[in-house]
Amino acid sequence: MSPISSNAPKRRLLATVLGAALALSGLVAAPATATEFAFPLVPAALAISPSDVVVTGGSATDRDKVRTYLKKYAKNTSILSVKIGSYDHWGTTTFYLNGDNTLSGQCSIEISKKSNHNAFASTARLKYVMAHEVFHCQQAFAYQSDTTWTQLQKIMNKKFGGSGTRGIDNAADCGAIVQDAAYSGAPYKKKCTAAQKKAAKKVINGQQF
Repeated sequence: MSPISSNAPKRRLLATVLGAALALSGLVAAPATATEFAFPLVPAALAISPSDVVVTGGSATDRDKVRTYLKKYAKNTSILSVKIGSYDHWGTTTFYLNGDNTLSGQCSIEISKKSNHNAFASTARLKYVMAHEVFHCQQAFAYQSDTTWTQLQKIMNKKFGGSGTRGIDNAADCGAIVQDAAYSGAPYKKKCTAAQKKAAKKVINGQQF
C-alpha cells in the first residue's frame, strides 16, 4: 500500500451498469474530464456493517427487501448508500477513487424501479441484482489503495474473460452464482469455471486473487 497524502481529493467514478437491452453494453466509466471531486481522502476504507448502510427511495417494503439482501451478501464492503429510483439500468454501482486513481474501497449503489428496467420485477431478479452490485463493492474493497481502475479491469478480464470493463461484470455474475443468486436473465455470464468461482469467493471474503 503506497503512502497517500491525507489531503488528496477523492474521485467519484461511475463504474458499472446492469440491465437488459441497451444496458447490455456493460460498464460505463466517466471520462477524466467528467470526474467529480468530493470528500477528503480516506487512505483505507473500513468495512461498513450492512445494517448501517443508508437505504433511500422506493417504498418501505422495497427498502426492507434491499436491507435483507445487504445483510445476506454485503460482507467485506464499504457501501455508503443504496438508492432506489427510476434509472435506465437494473442496478448501478459507483466506485470512488483516490486522488492517485487507486480504488478507495468505498462505493454506492442505485437500484431501479423504472417500469422497463425494474429490478424488483421478481424475487429472483432482485436477488441477482443485489448480489451482482454488492460484488462490485467487494471488488472495490478487496483491491483498495493499491489498484487503479485500469488495473482492476485488466485483472478481472484476465480471470473472467472480456475486454474493457466486461471482465468486471463477468466477475460480478460469478459472484452472484457462487452465492446462489444465479438468474436466467443475467446479461453477462451464466456459467463460471471452477477457477473463476474460486477467485470470486476470494473477493467475497475480502481478498485479492
